[in-house]
Amino acid sequence: MEKYVGTVKRMLHNVLPRRLLAGRVLLCGLLLIVLCGTIVTGITVAMSRPTIQKIILSPDSVTIYSAERLTEATGLAIGGPMYAKTKREISDAILASFPDIQTVKTSKTAKTGVITLEIEEKQPYFYIVSGSDVYLADSTFTLLRIAGENETVGLVRLAVPDDAFTAPGLPLQFGDDTAYYSAFITDVLHGAMRDDVTGISLEKRYDLKILIQDRIVLCWGTSEKTSEKTALCQTMLQDAMFGGGAFVTVDVSDPAKAIARPLASGDLVWTAFSGS
Repeated sequence: MEKYVGTVKRMLHNVLPRRLLAGRVLLCGLLLIVLCGTIVTGITVAMSRPTIQKIILSPDSVTIYSAERLTEATGLAIGGPMYAKTKREISDAILASFPDIQTVKTSKTAKTGVITLEIEEKQPYFYIVSGSDVYLADSTFTLLRIAGENETVGLVRLAVPDDAFTAPGLPLQFGDDTAYYSAFITDVLHGAMRDDVTGISLEKRYDLKILIQDRIVLCWGTSEKTSEKTALCQTMLQDAMFGGGAFVTVDVSDPAKAIARPLASGDLVWTAFSGS
């Protein structure tokens, strides 16, 4: 019996350590497999999240801004994750930073890491001189930005009171007279003389003025009787004295007492228009 017990003890002594060692080896193997799987998964995820290689403007874009300037507004960076922001978020960021931009269309190409921006700016209709600066404004009287060189060509000069000025992105403020001025400008810009209008002065509520071809100042008075005044001006402008590039003021503030006066030079046209 003692011999039998001794044999069992020796067997247990030899077998148990081997099994424990095998278990440890198996555990280490499993841990190694899990670690490798984690690494592979990480690499796969990283490869499935492309980075930004370039941000470019679409050839169809109509804007003075560079891709670099627009990129700053988005908060994106070259080398950053392509999908850090949605296309909507990119567009909204640009629109919030540039009030003169009308629309932004954003597209992404994950394979090449390229984000393309298609920009369309608001169309300026007016330019406004304020001190040493010249601002652009659209047809809703919203200030867009300071005008660049030669950007006022073909636009209508708009003279407004100093207190009407706001910040770019906001409409000019005329207080209780907003509807009054808006109706007047709409009548002028959609009337028979619209193609010849080069300036409108709103500096004085009861002394509105219209500039025709940069050489004829129409002293309009109030916005009342616009149709009658327009017809009268058309008749008077056909007079021979208005030909040959003559500089003239035409006062139709009281249609019953309309009168035209020649001006000696073009400089006096701007004096009559601005009232200074």
